[in-house]
Amino acid sequence: SGKYNLSQLAINFLNPYYDRQEHPWPVFPCRLNNPSDVHGRHMLVDALNKGDYDILFIINDTYVTDGVVEELKKYQQAREQAGFKRVKVIYYYPVDCRLWPESSNMVIYADKKVAYTQFGIAETLRIYPHLKGQIDYVYHGADTTSYFKQPDPIRMEKRRQLLHCGPESFVFINV
Repeated sequence: SGKYNLSQLAINFLNPYYDRQEHPWPVFPCRLNNPSDVHGRHMLVDALNKGDYDILFIINDTYVTDGVVEELKKYQQAREQAGFKRVKVIYYYPVDCRLWPESSNMVIYADKKVAYTQFGIAETLRIYPHLKGQIDYVYHGADTTSYFKQPDPIRMEKRRQLLHCGPESFVFINV
């Protein structure tokens, strides 16, 4: 639309050749400045210090984002002391197991909290009940009206063809 300037730090992004027609904003590998910083915490702080951003949109696991919260607090404090407004932090986060307070500080810190699932909201409220009514929910998954489970006979035939398994086989796939 031309109304926004976007920059993206990407974990596990190692290919500088991406479709710039589809994604016209710059995408930077988060390890660019420091290959040992696998989650890009240092690069995030560096990028914030070099730019003038209104919104920081974070998508990642709580244990990954937890380590940068203290740096973000320092950055925001320095910004405010220099007369600039705070950068609003939107945190869109998955919860697929127990949520632990010692590794979920970004949930507390973010200005806007958005969970992937209702389970994520329930887990968040289990440890942070004071956030009731402050967590939004945007489902992160497949549209089950367009994508649906195949009927058993078709599914069993595909399983036999692709995996060479009989009807008594148990298949465990870790994706």
